This record gives sequence, C-alpha cells and structure tokens, in this order.
Amino acid sequence: MIVRRIFKILVSGFSLLVAIGLLIFVFGNWSDEALSPAAQKLVAIPKPAVPDASNGYFVLLGIDAPTKEDALTAGRQLQAVRDREYAENPLRSDYSSPPELFNDGAQWGKLRCPMQGENCIDRYLKNRQGFTDWMSGHEILQTRYAQLNSLPGFEEAPFLSAHMLLPHYQGMTQAGELRLISAAYDMDGGNPAAGLEAIVGEIGVHRRLLASSRMLISKMIFVAMLRRDYQVLSEAIEHWPALAKVQEPVLTGALRPLDLRETDMRQVFQMENLFTAHVFLQALEANRGADSSDDSNDEQSGWWHKAMGNPMGRMSYLPNATLNEVAPYWSRRVEAGYGSGATVESRKRDLAAFFAHWSSELVGMPWNYLHNPAGKILITTGEDPGLYMNYVERVHDLDGYIRLVTLQAALRRRNIALDDVAAFVQQASPEMRNPYNGQAMRWDASTSSLLFEGEQGATANSAGEKKIHRIKIRFS
Repeated sequence: MIVRRIFKILVSGFSLLVAIGLLIFVFGNWSDEALSPAAQKLVAIPKPAVPDASNGYFVLLGIDAPTKEDALTAGRQLQAVRDREYAENPLRSDYSSPPELFNDGAQWGKLRCPMQGENCIDRYLKNRQGFTDWMSGHEILQTRYAQLNSLPGFEEAPFLSAHMLLPHYQGMTQAGELRLISAAYDMDGGNPAAGLEAIVGEIGVHRRLLASSRMLISKMIFVAMLRRDYQVLSEAIEHWPALAKVQEPVLTGALRPLDLRETDMRQVFQMENLFTAHVFLQALEANRGADSSDDSNDEQSGWWHKAMGNPMGRMSYLPNATLNEVAPYWSRRVEAGYGSGATVESRKRDLAAFFAHWSSELVGMPWNYLHNPAGKILITTGEDPGLYMNYVERVHDLDGYIRLVTLQAALRRRNIALDDVAAFVQQASPEMRNPYNGQAMRWDASTSSLLFEGEQGATANSAGEKKIHRIKIRFS
C-alpha cells in the first residue's frame, strides 16, 4: 500500500510538472516578440552606394545575355524584375534567372589550366591552337568582361531568397583567364612588356573587385582569380627573368601585400547575416501549409517540414525570437572578419570562446528549450565558429602567396646566386615574410623552391595538414 501510494504521488507530481511545462510552453510561445535593435540591423537591406550605371555587378548579371543586348542593361533589367518578384511574394520559388548564352563549361574545364596543379604558361603555349579557337568563339564574352572591368564600381545586389540563382561567375573567370592567355602569347611573341602590363592590369582590377565585393561567393572567386593572376605572373618571371629588373616600375604596383581594405570580411559576413535572417523570417510561412503526416517529400524537407506540419510544431518556432537570440553571436562574427594576418589566430580563439559562452547561456539547461525550441536548434545545431574564419584565412593565404611572389621577384631583380638564396630569404623585408607570424618564408634547396605554408588545409578533408604554396626557381 505504501509503495502504491508513493507511486501515485510520483505519477501525480510528474504529471503536474508536465502540465506546468506545457502551460509555460504554450504561453511562452503563443506569440512572437518584437525584433531587438540588433536583430533589426540583421534584416535591414542596405541602400545601394554605387549608381546602377557605374556598377560592374550588373554586367556580371547580364554577361550571358543574347549577343545583341547590352550586358549592363540586361543585368539592370533582370535585377529590377527580381526586386519586383520578391516584393510581390518573398516565398516564390520561380524567380527570373540570368540568361545563359554560353553553356560550354565542361569543355572549358578540360581546356583551362587546373588551379595550382600545373605550369599555366607552359599549358597555354602547348595548347595555343585550342585556346586561340576558344578566344575567337567567345569574343562577346571578352568584350563584356572588358566592360565589367571598365566600370568604376562593383556592388552586388542582396540575395534574400535561396531560390534566386547566382550570376554566371564562370563567364567572368573564363574571360579573365583568356586575358592571361593572351598576355602569355604576347610575351612569347617577343613583346614581354605588353604581356606583363596586361597581367598587372588584371591584378589591379581584381584587387579593386576584391576590396569592393560584399558577397561571400564573389569574394572567394576574386581570391581564386587573383591566385591565378599571381601564379601566371610568377611563371612569367621564371620564363623571362629579365622582366623583374627591366619592368620593376610596372611590377611595383602589383607586388605589395594586401591591405586591410582588401582583407576586410565584415561586409561579406553582414550580407551572409542578411540572407540567413530573411530565410529565418520566411521559414515559418514557407511551411505553414505543411502536413506532418506527408512523407512524400521527406528527403528534401527533412525534420523541419515535419515539425512545422502541426500547430505545436509551428508554435515551437518564433522567427523574431530566433533572430533576437542569434544577433549577439552573428554581430561578434562580423567583428571577427577584420584585422591583419597577425591577428587571425587570436580572432579565431575569441570567436570560439564567445560562441561557447553564448550557446551555453542559450541552451545550456533543458528548460531553456521551453521557449522557441525549434529556433534554438536551428541556430546552434551544427554551427561551427571556425567555418567563417576559414574564409578569412583564404584571403590571408592569398596575401602570403603575393608576398612569396614578391620575394621571388626581388631574388631575380638582384640576381641572387643559388648559394646565397637561403640567407637572402632569412633577411627579407617585412613585405616578403609570412603574414601570420612575420617569420621568413622557407627555402627548400632540395627542390630549388620558395615555400609558404598557409593556414588553409591541404585538402578539403585534411586534418592539421596545411597547404604549401611553392614557387620553383630555375637556376642555369
């Protein structure tokens, strides 16, 4: 009898706790809260700072327009249509797409120089006929690329929906490499000065675009384009060593470290916040008509579709509360996007420590999930504060490679003998040293190579192994 009575008391107590918890859940999630000032900043769409007629982004957006159309006009018109479509229905899945004049990416992939895996100038010279034919068949693409480069501004329009397709960046990168190929042919044809000026010109344009771009994908594409620009410049210096001395004034503008404006990732992270914040705001409405018993689209929609398919599930997600909760961390992440290479490691540690404290405060106790549980899961599950810092490292790794090419050019300009290279590397000035720690670059005498070890992994799945950037020096 005593055991049964104790059991009944326990059951009654447990039921009471469940009932209280359910009441707290219902009343606590009955309605959403107002956006905090910090969250309002996350969703605020910035006003354009670059006039449309001067914005190279619209040329990129219209780079694959029909041949008789002006790319800038086509891009501006497409953006106007998208803005209207979003205003009419942010949840639509059929936004107007960029035109597609060229659909030969697979063929170009076989022809182009693979990133960092081969001597590009050797490849360009060896496959001259194939590249020449490609140039003649893509004159309109090269003309539009020149138009993009000639405009003084570059400012991407915000992406507010995952259903908006990106511009065709491949056309821009393809035209950029065609300019490098043409420069290589000029140098091989007896006009190395013109070829070098073309390469340095590409570097100047791409550094300007790197500094002004504010979308993550654009920023990383300009990093990749600059990495190739400097690789081809490095190869040109080895093919024609006299260039480093004879053309020193031309090289001076290109052979300088990235400045803080070029490595600044704050605006990029702000645009990432803007996109994700709008997706969060749309998430509940997008699933309002969902049916939790419908398994027909399980693979695509996953747990979120099923959770939002019933009233209690929808009550568990409060979009405004979610943004209010995540705003402190996202704001701190933006701040971590600015600084020199020497501060990257400390910024990574500070952001990781802030995330650990913030997430512990937010979901450290089970009862924290009584309010906005789905929102808390959304912003904490799988979040890695190191992910965005990886992009910061990519930019500073590019800076390290630029410094390595600068060291190579100085070595050639001063005619440093093979036996003196090691000492020259150790005594190099600050602009030719590792951007992360200020140490000298490495000289590998066994392979006659200058080396820079970046912070990026050697491969996408590498654990602890860093990527080595290498420039082989040819001594006669």
